Amino acid sequence: MTATVHDAIGAERSYMIEYRIIDRSGREHWVSESACAVRGAGGQVDWLDGVIIDITDNKRRSAEFEGVVDAISRSLAVIELDLEGRILHANPNFLDMTGYRLDELVGQQHAILCAADEPESPAYEQLWEALRQGTHASGDFHRIGKDGRHIWIHGSYNPIFDPDGRPYKIIKLASDLSERHAMEQELREAKAKAEQAAAKSTFLANMSHEIRTPMNAIIGFTELLLADPASDAQRRHLDTVRTSARSLLALLNDILDTAKFERGAIELEITDFSLRDLCMQVLASLRINAQAKGLTLGLDYPEHAPEFFRGDTLRIRQILTNLVGNAIKFTETGQVEVSVRLDRDVVHLTVSDTGIGIAADRIDRIFDPFAQADASMTRRFGGTGLGTTIARQLIELMHGASGWKANSASAASSTSSCPCPSATPLRWPRNRPRSTCLR
Repeated sequence: MTATVHDAIGAERSYMIEYRIIDRSGREHWVSESACAVRGAGGQVDWLDGVIIDITDNKRRSAEFEGVVDAISRSLAVIELDLEGRILHANPNFLDMTGYRLDELVGQQHAILCAADEPESPAYEQLWEALRQGTHASGDFHRIGKDGRHIWIHGSYNPIFDPDGRPYKIIKLASDLSERHAMEQELREAKAKAEQAAAKSTFLANMSHEIRTPMNAIIGFTELLLADPASDAQRRHLDTVRTSARSLLALLNDILDTAKFERGAIELEITDFSLRDLCMQVLASLRINAQAKGLTLGLDYPEHAPEFFRGDTLRIRQILTNLVGNAIKFTETGQVEVSVRLDRDVVHLTVSDTGIGIAADRIDRIFDPFAQADASMTRRFGGTGLGTTIARQLIELMHGASGWKANSASAASSTSSCPCPSATPLRWPRNRPRSTCLR
């Protein structure tokens, strides 16, 4: 400070300095001193003529303003533009948000950050015309980063005024809303899907009621007619009606199960059950279908393996019925066998057949809804392709796993693994069959 004063006196010019002083009470003050040297006739300095002004309040306000500006710059993306939309400066937050370097932005038009059609829109022209008039503007805006990524921001355009009250540049403060926008979009899509699922579920429930009632009547009266004397031709026609009606009911049940899975409305009912008996019951229920094609149904259940477990009997039966029924449908000659293997509390059920097999590049499609390994399969064997899909969904609901394996060009097997804790054995008659082979 002293050097500044001496330099100014030596150069015969005025000076202005700021410094702190302590008053009589011990309080600190910031002062601004403006003065010049007054010289005598011989050119010597007689005294200093000037004023000292207390600027303590100004210093405090200036420090506070700088602190606010610094805080804003750290927390928000900031860009400065002239009234023609040319970029003058951008802080690091803005550069991080858009992916540009500062030298790539300075001198460019603001339109570089906008979608291609926005700068030509009337709304964009109106925005900048209002800014040139000194009007503040804010809102949510869609912007484009350097790599073409889409950025959603909340931006505030703030005109800055000169001492005469005229705007001369624009300070834009922005916060990145991209994550929130993405989350809101996901919520909107999820809501739309939920509403569609609810509407579909309502429709399917109503359809189920409307179809089941007449279908049950058709099946019931067909059974009554088959119990009465009839010609062979009439009996064949009635058998066709009964089979078709039961197929429609089975299809309806599959569609309803699929809809329930979409809504997460299926719950497991855990009870104790005999796995051996369940397997034998499933095979017995499908025996007529197998006999009609001359197929052998077999059960491979190890002699000393436990048979009592805890699980959802209905759903395990449904899984096994779908897989075995599927194997019978696609097997013309030979056999279908259910093999049971145990690994601690995990039950491995394998259904193998000597049917048409599955091409290796088609296995991944087996579990897709309404899909079969080949489009020609639907024409040749019928079916909707829902059986294996429902089986897989039920297995996954039990925290299990499923898969298919092409054993050869004319054979395939499906393996389902379900966690089933062991249960306390119940009393059963002695000399129960340990395995079965149905023809």
